[in-house]
Amino acid sequence: MGANRAGEVRFGRLLKNPRVPAQGLAEGFYQGLSEIHAAHVLLLQDSSTFTLSKYSSKHADFGRTSAGQKGRGFHLHPTLAVDAEQEDLYGLAHLHWWTRSTRQPSQKEDPIEQKESYRWLASPLRARQRIPASVKTTMVADRESDIYELFERLPPQGVEVLLRAAQDRKLAFAQGERLFHWISEQPLQGQVDLILPAIPGKRQARQAKLQLRFGRLSILPPGRLQPQSQPIDLYFVEALESAESVPAKEQPVHWRLLTTHCVQDLQQAQVCLRWYRQRWQIEQLFRTLKKQGLRLESSQLESRESFEKLTVLAVGVSVRTLQLVQAREGSQLRVGQVFSVKEVEVLRVLSTTLEGRTKQQQNPHQGSSLAWAAWIIARLGGWKGHARERKAGPITMFHGLQRFEQLSEGFQLAQQQKDLCIP
Repeated sequence: MGANRAGEVRFGRLLKNPRVPAQGLAEGFYQGLSEIHAAHVLLLQDSSTFTLSKYSSKHADFGRTSAGQKGRGFHLHPTLAVDAEQEDLYGLAHLHWWTRSTRQPSQKEDPIEQKESYRWLASPLRARQRIPASVKTTMVADRESDIYELFERLPPQGVEVLLRAAQDRKLAFAQGERLFHWISEQPLQGQVDLILPAIPGKRQARQAKLQLRFGRLSILPPGRLQPQSQPIDLYFVEALESAESVPAKEQPVHWRLLTTHCVQDLQQAQVCLRWYRQRWQIEQLFRTLKKQGLRLESSQLESRESFEKLTVLAVGVSVRTLQLVQAREGSQLRVGQVFSVKEVEVLRVLSTTLEGRTKQQQNPHQGSSLAWAAWIIARLGGWKGHARERKAGPITMFHGLQRFEQLSEGFQLAQQQKDLCIP
């Protein structure tokens, strides 16, 4: 991430500097959230485990990655802010990381504030505080987030909920009935086509044909929260893929979604599916951080404090990389929302050197858009700019950002020397 030897030296000093905390670095990535003017923002959150491949006895202050394993590492829980309508990635909204201690794990009866799972509740609330109050927000997450307290506590604090059900809960209106069986007994209410992006090793990209059920229900609180908690009214959307669109050797997509949003017709159900599909962006973030990109788990840093700083910076680089990949075909985001004023100045200088004489070799995007910057960074990463060439992916964009960092530093140094010249 230092781009060259001098950069590596400066980077190493930053990681070792006790006056620069990891949390302080993270706060720098949240600043742009206060300038969001969208009507509705999705807060995508998920967790991932990072196991150090170069583990040694010097990593003793790292926690175990899972019970019964000798591996050491840490756990990461990012929250991304995404435009609900345009699907543009605004940036990192919150970042939580932790190491797992060897103490006795929490019990079911313990308050959620004493459990690791509290991150699912605390993270969107922290993110909500950084986004203007006029902007509507919805938390979107996978099955691990299916916790009763989220439905109970988030909406009163300005965060709606959309998650994939994991708990086969008891229903308040049908004695002895469970959630999953009851949903399966409801009549089909339509079929929609939904483009699903690929998840390497898990799912091929395709246009899935999904059969839908949706409606209203009421769930009972779990026994640990009774009698203080009351039943909660929610809406559900079940999407089950038809066999005709399922690739060989894959299981059909089957989503049971629970939400605090009203779902009374097919259009509202489709909107919830599109929102949930955006979880793909956080999957891409983890891929960029791991073997497919920055290879964070291969770092040889031995200090946990230094590693935490490295992790924060790596997440920031990965988010910027994904923003550029997403902007290849055009984006509502402005270049100034991702790059600083000085960086934009460097981009404008570089643009003239990268464009050719023909129309096909010129940057087709407006100079104020993030798509314009994405074209330049892709060219720096080795993309040739031809229409017939494969689009620049995350790795190309990452290499382009590294090259841009070098050129930007050189440009700033030249400017300083120019200012110091005596006529």
